[in-house]
Amino acid sequence: MKKLILVFTLLGIATAPLKAQTAAAPADAVYARVLNTEAMAWAWSIKKAKNISYQDLQNKSANWGRGEAVRGQLLAKVKDIIDNGQVRRLTTGEEAELAAAQAEARRLTSGAGSEKSAGQRSARQAAINGAAREMLDVEAKYWAWRIAIIRDVTFNELKAKSEGWMRGAELTDELLAKVKVNLQSGETHEPSKGEQATMDACKKRIKQLVSRA
Repeated sequence: MKKLILVFTLLGIATAPLKAQTAAAPADAVYARVLNTEAMAWAWSIKKAKNISYQDLQNKSANWGRGEAVRGQLLAKVKDIIDNGQVRRLTTGEEAELAAAQAEARRLTSGAGSEKSAGQRSARQAAINGAAREMLDVEAKYWAWRIAIIRDVTFNELKAKSEGWMRGAELTDELLAKVKVNLQSGETHEPSKGEQATMDACKKRIKQLVSRA
């Protein structure tokens, strides 16, 4: 998971005036369009996923192909989001927007090969989301059972845990909503062997997809 998030958010985003950026680096104008989105992705990676520190981001960004002003703008925005307690997970739409911007920026700086790489990442994330959706109902039943019967996790703990999962934010929200409905309706029995097998198979596929990052 850590590798996938870091690969997905490798590029930083700028906010310098577009004409000046274009003169300095062809991709800077693209970075400027999605500054807030990428800054939020980094803030979430630092504060919630905890797979990189702010200091690590500063060090890594020194090797990015952009000017110091552009780099500084991104770092400042990330810090501002964290300091003001505004960290949140990207929506599926924002993830797609960021991936498209990265593909465009890499095409401008590195050629068509980078565009293919961005497309592969996008396809992998779509596959992860697909596997997660296949087990959504069963997984909701499983977590409701864990919360109400086994009692080894609370709903709030599940919600916090879910922030580190590699699936779209909408899917996570949908799962949590289904868990809540199950708890309210009393649908909290242990998943059947067939349901457990379905969930295990989907989780295995997700693990394999993440490991390819």
